Amino acid sequence: MVKKISNYSMYIYCFVMFIIYPLFFKNGYYDIGIAKYDFFIKFHMVALLIMCPLILWKDKIEFSLLDKTVLVFLGANIISAILSDYRSAAWRGSEDWYMGLFSQIVFVLTYFCIKNVGSLQNKGVHAIVWMALGGATVVFALGILNRFAVYPIDMKVEHTAFISTIGNINWFCGYWSIMASMGIGLYLISTGKMKLLSGSYCFVAMLAGLVQGSSAAFLVVLGWGSILLWQAFNSKKRLQIFIELFAIGSLAMEAVFWLEKAFPKGMKYNNMLIKYFMTHQPGILFFSIACAVWLVVYFACPQYDLLTNQSGDEKKRELCNDSKKFYNISMHRKKVEEILYGIRLGFFALLILGTVFAIYCAMKNGWIVLDDNFGNGRFGIWMISFELIKSMNLRQFLFGVGPDCFDIYLYSFPDLAPRLSEMFGSYRLTNCHCEMLNNYINIGLLGALSYFAVIVISLRNFTQKLKLHSELWVVVFGICGYILLNLVSFAQIMNMPYIFILMALGERINEQ
Repeated sequence: MVKKISNYSMYIYCFVMFIIYPLFFKNGYYDIGIAKYDFFIKFHMVALLIMCPLILWKDKIEFSLLDKTVLVFLGANIISAILSDYRSAAWRGSEDWYMGLFSQIVFVLTYFCIKNVGSLQNKGVHAIVWMALGGATVVFALGILNRFAVYPIDMKVEHTAFISTIGNINWFCGYWSIMASMGIGLYLISTGKMKLLSGSYCFVAMLAGLVQGSSAAFLVVLGWGSILLWQAFNSKKRLQIFIELFAIGSLAMEAVFWLEKAFPKGMKYNNMLIKYFMTHQPGILFFSIACAVWLVVYFACPQYDLLTNQSGDEKKRELCNDSKKFYNISMHRKKVEEILYGIRLGFFALLILGTVFAIYCAMKNGWIVLDDNFGNGRFGIWMISFELIKSMNLRQFLFGVGPDCFDIYLYSFPDLAPRLSEMFGSYRLTNCHCEMLNNYINIGLLGALSYFAVIVISLRNFTQKLKLHSELWVVVFGICGYILLNLVSFAQIMNMPYIFILMALGERINEQ
């Protein structure tokens, strides 16, 4: 009986968080952040009240290294809040943001509940993943339609900075970075009908990413490409997957062109990239190139897997029957693998150097200017943040100014008021637009290092078991998407809870 209650409670929790919560809103876009937070907290008060006692029914509770690091992170938040000059604000956090100590406690408790409550087999993992992607598909579809002034759901106000049932573009992008990345991870391991479904999801996610309005999303796409390209050197199958996802992205570009034709007065958000897709129609060209390259790889590279030691013995014998030369090469496979690894490193080194050189040339020619407005004002925010760090005393340096107290601390400096007013007008700056920097100011060196350790240890744990548990690709991509976006963005109530859920699921998969 207790086992059934544990299982049902976990699946109901995931259903609400992945399907109901993203779609929930109250009174349209008016106070949508407050409405989301109230729903989140009230639901978790009930969910944790049920799930926390169920942990005690587990036969044996062991604390992994990741578990201990998560507890250290929570401890850093508690110490920071106790020592803060803004204790009352540190408990709940900034208004409309609410990422204070209370939210951090809920995130950590959720992590331990999802990790320990109920039994979870492969079918259960798949069910939770499809819950996440099912809810995200609706969210993404609404976001795409909203961008073209189609509102199936009345959100009370039409505004270019708000789309779907998530609200603010930054919040939408935060949610998108995790859910879209999970879809890419799923496509990497899918076969047959599942591959068709995951490919369709990737198309919708990429289209939502193209039209959502935040250029920070392209950091996530760059991360996908880098991981997939690195994997493409491992086997012919992974090389084909890289090409297939490029083709899906090309179709998403093409869809932007045709949607604009269908709704010529609808698109209310136009950046340079979207305008280029609308006027030059590069999607069909990229798709054609991808199809041609895929066919070349399929027909002209039968020995690729032999060289990279990815085929089974039967396949190796089949390949070797036609070519003694490849048989001889296979006898020296270790050397071949070293050569391929060197080529891979060289390729990525050239890619990085080329990017650095391109940025240098752009700065030299005045195309990129590092002033307060660079990166939609992010460079100016980071410079202000470094000034705040310089002003911190030893206690604040070690333990921060308090969880989610960045804005209170910032606006306590009158000499910064004119600069902030010039950059943001009447809007209040509530975070650094860089999660690690934000953590450093809010919860200090201890908090920032412990959070960094949580991310590093989780990725290390999961990547080490990828061959044993392929489902971990979904978790790894989801976490990577979140990290990449938050290099220039921030944790909020529509993305950070999912990271703790993903880490808990990853730990459970590892334990199987």
